[in-house]
Amino acid sequence: MSIANAFDRFNATQGPFKRMTALTAKANEKYDKYQIACDRQNLGFLPFICGSLGFFNEPAEQLIKDLGTAWSSAADVSRDWAICEIRRRISFSVQKDQASAWLRRGRDGGVLL
Repeated sequence: MSIANAFDRFNATQGPFKRMTALTAKANEKYDKYQIACDRQNLGFLPFICGSLGFFNEPAEQLIKDLGTAWSSAADVSRDWAICEIRRRISFSVQKDQASAWLRRGRDGGVLL
């Protein structure tokens, strides 16, 4: 899983903010980095990208829906609840990782805003 900074490629002079721009760019970077190696080993590859504002790229969304469907069947919970719970857990984990990274940068001499 990779986290895409939602504002990384945003330039207000080029038009309104589009939430998928950074996610698509990060997914393309991952394809460029891993696709050939996966092809050589006959492995499939779909990047799981989470935006810093909580959005997911399409392969990630589909995986979350598939996992939620499987969980709802196995645990007798609603599919919608399972999907929301998976998104919540991923988002919480991402927030923890981002906070840790910000604290490390501050401790290591970076600037905290």
